[in-house]
Amino acid sequence: MNDSAVNCDYTLKDILLFTFKTEERYLYCVVITYVLSILSLLLNIYMVYTFATEQTLHKRHYLFTVSLAITDAIFALTSLVSVSVGQSVGQTGTLILSVVRTSSVMASFQTLEGIAVERLFVIVLYPLDKNINSPKRILSGIAVIWGVSAVVAGCLHFINEFDILSVIVPIWNLTILIVVTITYAVIYRAIFKHEKKISAHRSQELQLSKKLLKTFSIIICTCTVCWLPADILSIVDLILKDDYCTYDYFVDVHAMEYNLALAYSFINPLVYGLGILELRTLNKKRMESMCSGCRQ
Repeated sequence: MNDSAVNCDYTLKDILLFTFKTEERYLYCVVITYVLSILSLLLNIYMVYTFATEQTLHKRHYLFTVSLAITDAIFALTSLVSVSVGQSVGQTGTLILSVVRTSSVMASFQTLEGIAVERLFVIVLYPLDKNINSPKRILSGIAVIWGVSAVVAGCLHFINEFDILSVIVPIWNLTILIVVTITYAVIYRAIFKHEKKISAHRSQELQLSKKLLKTFSIIICTCTVCWLPADILSIVDLILKDDYCTYDYFVDVHAMEYNLALAYSFINPLVYGLGILELRTLNKKRMESMCSGCRQ
């Protein structure tokens, strides 16, 4: 047991992002966080830049994808700043970083839900309505997502209700994950039934539904694997914190949990990037162009 390593009065992310930086034994945590933060930040900035500059990607349904890349970039940036400056930014700076980081996480999960709901409306509920996902409606949805996330995170931080925050965020995330899973299941079922009606050959009728099932499974599984441990541990923290927060493994467990969640910000653009044909084709052309330039 090492009482000096952890202060039980700290919030969970304070313990991870500030306390462990002062202990040499947690250097591996800092290195992993730095690597994941930098990779995630660069990759998501590249995603935003590509969507902004490539005309072929200027499509309304990609607005949510761009918003998701921005939320992931902010989460990576705030994590990078936190482990770099520690508590030297003071109480106010620490509070601001925590609010922005929490807001980005909440906005990221809501954006995942926004992507799923938008696909549900376009594919299943209103397939003939070309304005159901108009840019104005999508941008309004994105504004609401960011606004709600910022208000909830800001209020809970500034009234110093970290215990409530430790419960709300994981429940928020888990609820959205369940909603996203159900939404994608409804979309898959609708496509599958439609294909069975219009196709005379089973080998053909399952082509699109199989691709959708693969894509949906990857999205849901990566989110679950990366964030479920963090959500569960946040709730466990609130219940058992006084009993085990002074044990040596406490910081190690949360270091792994936090870096796993941070890895999702790096994996996310890869999942959506590989799933978007135009982006995949563009990246392939860029890689081929770079390889040709290297050979010359």
